[in-house]
Amino acid sequence: MKNFSAKAVCEGAVVSALTVILVLMGTYVPVISMLAVFICGLPLAYLAVKYNAKSAIIAFIVSLIILFIITGNIISVIINACVVMLPGFVAGCSIGRNKSYYNTFFAVSAAVLFGVIVNILMINAYTGSENGIAEMLESTVNSAKNMLMPIVQEAENSGAAGISDAIDSIFVNTKIMILSYFPTILIIYSLSIGYLALASVIFFMKRMCIKDYEYVKFSMLKAPKSMSIVLVILMLVSLLSDDATIYTLALKNVTAVLAFILAVNGLSLLDFSLQRKIPSGYARFGIYAAVMLFCNFIISILFYLLMLAGMIDANRDIRMLKRVGDDGEN
Repeated sequence: MKNFSAKAVCEGAVVSALTVILVLMGTYVPVISMLAVFICGLPLAYLAVKYNAKSAIIAFIVSLIILFIITGNIISVIINACVVMLPGFVAGCSIGRNKSYYNTFFAVSAAVLFGVIVNILMINAYTGSENGIAEMLESTVNSAKNMLMPIVQEAENSGAAGISDAIDSIFVNTKIMILSYFPTILIIYSLSIGYLALASVIFFMKRMCIKDYEYVKFSMLKAPKSMSIVLVILMLVSLLSDDATIYTLALKNVTAVLAFILAVNGLSLLDFSLQRKIPSGYARFGIYAAVMLFCNFIISILFYLLMLAGMIDANRDIRMLKRVGDDGEN
């Protein structure tokens, strides 16, 4: 028992040091900063899975103390703890306790959402305003307008009247849309980053031969039947509600989140259908990314098609029907 404790303490010290190095690299190295949320929590996850959550908590606290000693900035330490360290830590603790995949996924997504909210609160505190995000968005819109102003003026001088008003209208509507659906954006971001963060932890655990965690493949993700029914009801209610009250806005945000989940279900169904012809998951992911990048002009059409496919699959379980058909042919 003493040898085990000594080994856990030694590995905990190494994990704390490695976590501090990764966080500092994520702060000051631009390339790594984009991957910080996926890699900075991996050492803590390793410790939680191999030993226990208590060891990981101690290493977490020690890492924060070292970061504060090095940077001297408590705000930066809090943001790093909540944004880039917490998701991996939560994933490791949940996997170490043998929680189900979906429970772990929602826990990691909640950790990501918590980190985003903390970051927003810090932005508001830094700007000294209760609407720091709105002010940052306004500043971004003004910068974009200033960048387009020479092109707009040249077009108007060439006889294209009304371009300036059209551009202003587009920016105003975009700003209103972002602010109106900001909760939806936060939730979708949290679910997406939570899924990728959990996938990186599971991949790391398998490669390090620490634990073979049972997870749900993307091609087998499935929304419940009740979700499609609720979405149809909410869509009808939101279409009939033209008022601008907070309740209608909340209803539209909930509808948008459910539509996104069912669209992911549809993409999962498509992935299930393609996995025989394209066995490599990385290749399929590359195809999806290329379509989103180069075919963004039809992205709304693709979204509704995927949502419809997800609603059908939620009610009929097409994947099960395909497996039964394949077994019958065999």
